[in-house]
Amino acid sequence: MRTSHHAAGWRRLGPLDGVEKDDIEVTVSGDRLMIEAERKFEEEETKDTFYRHELGYGKFMRTVMLPEEVDFENIHAELKDGILNITLPKIRAAERHTVKVA
Repeated sequence: MRTSHHAAGWRRLGPLDGVEKDDIEVTVSGDRLMIEAERKFEEEETKDTFYRHELGYGKFMRTVMLPEEVDFENIHAELKDGILNITLPKIRAAERHTVKVA
């Protein structure tokens, strides 16, 4: 997976060819982002002289540490054209205030 940083936050991109969006789970727990996915396929081919039937299965999990500044409530994940895109927005930095001492 590739991580990029920009002014509004972070983005994680990773290829997940052959994985359906219902087979992906993105979880945030404390300061960890966990990505779990499962790939399943079944192919069947019949011709005059032979029959072929293949089954495939694979599962993976990746955990990454998140910086403290992530806005956990607004994390967004999208699967498009086999690429998982997770957007991790930053929490707006507190504005600086000067307080006069009385």
